[in-house]
Amino acid sequence: MQSFLDDLVDPQGWLDSWGYNQTAYYGEYKNSGPGSSTDRRVNWPGYQAITDPNIANQFTVAEFNNGTKWLPTSGVPFVPGFENQ
Repeated sequence: MQSFLDDLVDPQGWLDSWGYNQTAYYGEYKNSGPGSSTDRRVNWPGYQAITDPNIANQFTVAEFNNGTKWLPTSGVPFVPGFENQ
């Protein structure tokens, strides 16, 4: 979410050879950069180009894994939600 994807990103991804294409969930939300176009992404059941910020919010650090409770003690830098909304 809200990541810069350069043109080295393969639009078809890399997980197909691992056999996860029928079971994995992969969502994208407001990425930018030359590799961010979702026009040629995979056609897997679990792939979703997310456009609704309420759906994307479920996958933020604060919501998905309650990271605001435990990540500060780890010293790992993180953004709990969206950078710009």
